[in-house]
Amino acid sequence: MKIVLAIISRLNRQKQNEYLLVSTKDYYGKFTGFYYPPGGHLDKGESEKECLYRELKEELGLELLEAEKIAETKADTPGDVLVWYSCRVKSLELDPDKSELNKAGFFTREEMEKLKVWPATRNFFQEHIKD
Repeated sequence: MKIVLAIISRLNRQKQNEYLLVSTKDYYGKFTGFYYPPGGHLDKGESEKECLYRELKEELGLELLEAEKIAETKADTPGDVLVWYSCRVKSLELDPDKSELNKAGFFTREEMEKLKVWPATRNFFQEHIKD
């Protein structure tokens, strides 16, 4: 199954890149409560960009403006493929769906090192995101 993820960043007051990460209320075994970029499973008949648009709107109240594919990688869950997109949204004001998300916020790479982050997310940032 394909899971489409949005890499959304902003500069903080110290001019450091911060990246949007979420933690869901879903049960993922040993990865429950871990952080990852927003996104979700691709629905039948849906394009990857349509999936991004839907997931960002539903989970965070964000409107997707642009999405550029970065990479496809293996997921931490067997049989899943992660599709990573660099995304630009209309506004960075978050309106998290509290029934679905446990937490959502922007984090620097240094702050991410102190969080429980899905291993595939950590690997993706190490390989593909250069600050």
